[in-house]
Amino acid sequence: MEGSLPLHKGRNVRGILRRRSSSPWTVVLGILLMLSMSLLILLSLGIFSIPISSDSPGDIQHIEIKLPTQKHEELEEKRKWTEILSWEPRAFLYHNFLSKEECNHLIELAKPRMKMSTVV
Repeated sequence: MEGSLPLHKGRNVRGILRRRSSSPWTVVLGILLMLSMSLLILLSLGIFSIPISSDSPGDIQHIEIKLPTQKHEELEEKRKWTEILSWEPRAFLYHNFLSKEECNHLIELAKPRMKMSTVV
């Protein structure tokens, strides 16, 4: 028996080769790591895209929103629509959002707390 490998005291050869089962946390972390790597690969290949603003001529400059209106002639004349001023930072202009009376009412409510702006 000189050519055979020596057995360690009290150890079984099968016990050394047997693999321990992974804990649930290890499995979850492994899955999250694989999902993160696959998402990074998809982003790098351009399959998923992150919106980036561009000033190309094909950009949308106006969006019309059709809201249900009453049958009054005054309301039919004042169509509500939205104009996109900028994507970064996001800035929109809502045309005919409030009536003249509603605007005046809001201004009157705010007058006691209004002060001069310090922003140039």
